[in-house]
Amino acid sequence: QPADAPAASVAPATVAHEGPSQAPSHGVHEAGPGAPGVTRLSLHSTPPKAHVVYRGTVLGETPIELEVPEGSHRFELSKPGYHSVSVTVEGRGSQALTHEIPLEPLAPSPPEAEAPGTPTTPAESAPSPAPPAP
Repeated sequence: QPADAPAASVAPATVAHEGPSQAPSHGVHEAGPGAPGVTRLSLHSTPPKAHVVYRGTVLGETPIELEVPEGSHRFELSKPGYHSVSVTVEGRGSQALTHEIPLEPLAPSPPEAEAPGTPTTPAESAPSPAPPAP
């Protein structure tokens, strides 16, 4: 951003979870409904309840609705057990955007990895039963 450009602010419109939001200000504030010239942004994740972070401030959890001014805005979505995802959104005035973000689970341990000492083939050290004597 040019040095003379005003810092953009992102304002939560409504948050789809309950509980107090005590995030530091950083230009983020509650917005009134239908503010002119802002883009209404809905972020949804699969699975839901991913943390939404903008410029180091946690805005809430998905699903969440935000109002963003014109310009480019990058959001980070994270959830324990899943890879974090970065989403860039272009605010272009009075419009509504919805982003569906699939979160990829972290890779589980390979299923073929077995505990040390666990045989992977039938035991070959056991002697075969002797045929009956004639």
